[in-house]
Amino acid sequence: MKRVGITGETGLIGRHLREMADRSEQWERVPFQRKFFSDPSALSGFLEKCDAVVHLAGLSRHSDGDFLYQTNLELTRSIIQAAAGLKSTPVIFFASTTHIARTLPYHASKRDSQKLLEESGIPTVTLWIPNTYGPGGRPFYNSAVSTFCHLAAEGKIPKKIEDAELKLIYVKDLCKKILSLMDTEKCTRTVEIAHTEEIRLPELWKKLCGWREMTQSPALHSALDRNLWETFQSYKTHSAAKG
Repeated sequence: MKRVGITGETGLIGRHLREMADRSEQWERVPFQRKFFSDPSALSGFLEKCDAVVHLAGLSRHSDGDFLYQTNLELTRSIIQAAAGLKSTPVIFFASTTHIARTLPYHASKRDSQKLLEESGIPTVTLWIPNTYGPGGRPFYNSAVSTFCHLAAEGKIPKKIEDAELKLIYVKDLCKKILSLMDTEKCTRTVEIAHTEEIRLPELWKKLCGWREMTQSPALHSALDRNLWETFQSYKTHSAAKG
């Protein structure tokens, strides 16, 4: 059984990947704590135990773009420095984005982190990941799906609904893909993970509003509907728990 570590394992992707790895017969998860980033010895010890590390930790949004950029690069530098001197380094599966060419600080941090990893000589598989959604995503942070599900569950209305198309991947499908790649990819390269679902924002909002008052599952005729329903239910449950 091979050993995998996951940085950022409390985020949307990290949480689902952690749960899937824990159920896997091929992978044993090495526990990670965020404080390892400020403890080089602990981070080195963590890396030394792993055959593969999925590096998800970092900021996706922040009001201070420079802070976001520097934070994400510093996390990557910490991994590189902690790996120096190890007899054997794990393969780093670095989570990036299919929107890598954009000029925002987040996208710049992903480009430059990838460059740092590749220049370090650590075997690195960069994952270009599309917009990801699923149960437990943070509204106003992870995706428009998370935000719309939260608002619909709370009986609120978005300030604006643009007629834009979302190209998505369900978080559980993404995690299955990552685990599959970890079984096969060993050399430095970039893997673009294709989106599997598409929906326009007005259609998404109409669908969620139609589901708002339902207590039983409606007829779900597609994988997209099944995944959206499961996602929406997690927000309805949270909203009901708040009273």
